[in-house]
Amino acid sequence: MQYIPGKKHKYGIKLFKICDENGYVHDLIVYEGKKTTPGQNLSKDVVMNLSEKYLDAGRSIVTDNFYTSVDLAKSLLNRSTHLLGTVRKNRRGLPKDIISTKLHKGEMIAKENDDGILVLKWKDKRDVLALSTKHSVGFVTVRSKRNRRKTALKPSVIAEYNKYKSAIDFSDQMGSYCNPLRRNVRWFQKLGIELLLTTSVVNAYLIYKSRKRLTTKTYTITKFRENLCIQLMDLQQRRATDPVVTKHEFGKNPLTDHRNRLIRRKCIHCYESLRQEGKSSVEAKKLTKKTSTVCLTCPTKPSVCASCFANKHSK
Repeated sequence: MQYIPGKKHKYGIKLFKICDENGYVHDLIVYEGKKTTPGQNLSKDVVMNLSEKYLDAGRSIVTDNFYTSVDLAKSLLNRSTHLLGTVRKNRRGLPKDIISTKLHKGEMIAKENDDGILVLKWKDKRDVLALSTKHSVGFVTVRSKRNRRKTALKPSVIAEYNKYKSAIDFSDQMGSYCNPLRRNVRWFQKLGIELLLTTSVVNAYLIYKSRKRLTTKTYTITKFRENLCIQLMDLQQRRATDPVVTKHEFGKNPLTDHRNRLIRRKCIHCYESLRQEGKSSVEAKKLTKKTSTVCLTCPTKPSVCASCFANKHSK
């Protein structure tokens, strides 16, 4: 369990996920504390473990500033894998002149080392520090999300990072709709619910949407969940049947106390009648008669006195 003050849900279990560009979760790690490989920090250890089966194939990995570092970039380059991501200014190995230079909006400064690791700083609304092993210094024209007619120049590193960084956010966003998690569920149950009813359902939704060539607007995750529930319950193939009439059976409570005496409990119908008359719950409990008889047919075997069984319960 971890406390994250900046999040809406401040307490939770930390999961590290690796997604493709569509948001499909290929693998994840449950954070169990600082159990890292000797000589590596947590963020690097997580990336190397999650991406192990995808290395040595010329792929690119996009990370946010929690994971990105020069050390990680070198390790991935040794495994024929590129790294792209924002980076924190206190990471080791970053050029000090890049970090300390003050820029005006739209300006950029960059430096590339002999290993092909490019570090750049670009001024937008605030300073953006990024690292890439697959880009060179350059700008591209991008369209505004709010006004498609408006264009602006951005470094190619930032433009591609923005394109792929939303994959994990999209997966989490889809999982937040109709979330089955509740406060009174224990932490290990929450983990099971998260994996079974959130992550796996979102993955299934992305596959289905891709196969059917649907969009998120035309076929929502909520509609997919509804259809999934219907198919799992097989409601469409069920036929209407005559309701089963259960005959209630009156008898003694089979349970006894430590002295082998019949257990006497308050009649449920007497209590309900008193509450309907306007009695408070405390008054109703005091006035309700105790009985050793129950309904033997009902699953919970509720305590019922003889008069209530004849007049209410058996009807």
